[in-house]
Amino acid sequence: MLAAMHCTVAKPPMTLRTNIVTIGAAAALLFSGAAGAQGKSLYRWVDENGKVHYSDTVPPEQSRRDRDVLNKRGMTVDRLEGAKTPEEIAAEERRRKREEREKRLAAEQAEKDRILLATFESEQDILSAREDKIDAVENIIQISKGRTKKLNRRLASLIDAAAERERAGKPVPQSLQDDIKEVRAQIEETAQFIERKRTEQERIRAEYEKYIERYRELMAEAGRPSR
Repeated sequence: MLAAMHCTVAKPPMTLRTNIVTIGAAAALLFSGAAGAQGKSLYRWVDENGKVHYSDTVPPEQSRRDRDVLNKRGMTVDRLEGAKTPEEIAAEERRRKREEREKRLAAEQAEKDRILLATFESEQDILSAREDKIDAVENIIQISKGRTKKLNRRLASLIDAAAERERAGKPVPQSLQDDIKEVRAQIEETAQFIERKRTEQERIRAEYEKYIERYRELMAEAGRPSR
């Protein structure tokens, strides 16, 4: 069996046709003499000094170099990437994850755009839907305010009852004290509920403002009026 063969050729200027032919011939001879006889592939790569190498084996120190796979005629039939360093592998993994994330976000945005265009036929439709939602929340707020008024009247009545007993020199029953405490807690709870609903209205306004902005962008891209 023939030993592995290696040929090194200084990279020629592209204007020297005779040198290029010579290198091609050398590669063909090398393949027929070694790789062809042993059924191996012939590789060609350029080292850090610009020298072109031909061999049926790639030395470990050159494994990070990209290389061409040549056929029996010395013609390139494949291109192999060199081995990557851990840093290069980590960088590729970060790039892959970034590209996957960007692809996922683009798909999500495309679906949101589809729903937006399927739901609203004009910018006015978006404004109307926004006001309907805000009004629905406002109705709940007004109902809660009405409940607060009743609770305040109930609290005032309980406090009057407790004060009347105190003026009469009588102890305030524990049940009355508990009622006063409970009503006050209900008033506070209702106030917090109304505050959350006010926040919800602001969230709706901000959300629909984004819808309007995106709708205008889509209409501009399509060359159509948004209103």
